[in-house]
Amino acid sequence: MEETVARLKESRLLDDAAFAKAWRNSRERHAPRSRFMIRQELAQRGVRGEVAENALEGLDEEEMAQRVAAKFLRRLSGLDRRTFHTRMMGYLRRRGFNYRTSADTTQRLWTELSKAPEVSD
Repeated sequence: MEETVARLKESRLLDDAAFAKAWRNSRERHAPRSRFMIRQELAQRGVRGEVAENALEGLDEEEMAQRVAAKFLRRLSGLDRRTFHTRMMGYLRRRGFNYRTSADTTQRLWTELSKAPEVSD
């Protein structure tokens, strides 16, 4: 077994660092999540902590939260402030963002929506 693993590593068919970076890139492009959530996903796939941390280096948590929220924003149009905040906060928290990042992103979006001119038909 150990010989097989060594051979796979030598031929670069088993490379946790490359896998972790590819996973992070995929999450950034297709299904943004928080740093915490991506780290958990990597751990579930057997990637050690240090290797995962290296792959997550430079990840912009605020930008990721903004991207996640932007996808969900369409569903929240026309809601009152309280309902908007409750739903957006829950959405961001379920994707692993901490309270502060979720609250800041939610408030920023609410402020932007409040300033946006209404479109009439």
